[in-house]
Amino acid sequence: MSLFDQRLDTLHDPAVEEDTVNDRSEGPLRLVGYWRGELEDPDWPDPAALVDASWWTSNERHAVIRYLRSGVRIHEDLGFSHCRLSGGPPDEEMGNAELTDGTWIWPEGLVVYVEQFDVRLPTEFVEHMARCSFTLPLGLDSQRLENAPVDCEFWRKWSARVTTA
Repeated sequence: MSLFDQRLDTLHDPAVEEDTVNDRSEGPLRLVGYWRGELEDPDWPDPAALVDASWWTSNERHAVIRYLRSGVRIHEDLGFSHCRLSGGPPDEEMGNAELTDGTWIWPEGLVVYVEQFDVRLPTEFVEHMARCSFTLPLGLDSQRLENAPVDCEFWRKWSARVTTA
C-alpha cells in the first residue's frame, strides 16, 4: 500500500454514508468543489481552510489534476467563475462549465484550487479517482450527463464536517 493510499485510509470518515464511496453508473451526479462566497451557499467550505500541500506527493497531485481536467464538459452556459483565493487567475481561466466523470460533478475551475493552491479534496472523491486508475471511463454519454440530476447531499455533509473541524 502506498503512502497516498495509507493517507486515504486514515482520512476516510466512516460517518459518511457508505454509499458515497461506491461508484454508480446511474443516478444523480454527486456535487463536489463549490466554495463559500457572496452569492454562493454560506454552508460551503472556505477553500483557504483546505490548503494542505503535505497531503499528497507531486506525482499524486498531478494524477488528480489530470483527472480533473479530463472530465466531460457539461452545463457550459453558467458564465465564468471567479477564484475565491487571493492571487487566483482571471475569471476566464476559472472556466464556465462543470465537468463530470459520470459519478461526480465539479466546477471547471476546481483544478485551479488543486494545482495552484494545494487545496485538499474529499477523500471519497480521490478514492474514486484512484479506483479508476485516475482515468475517466470510456463511452460517457454527454447528453445523458447534461440532463442528469445533481445530488448536493454529500457536499453539504462534507462541508459541514470540514467547517466545524
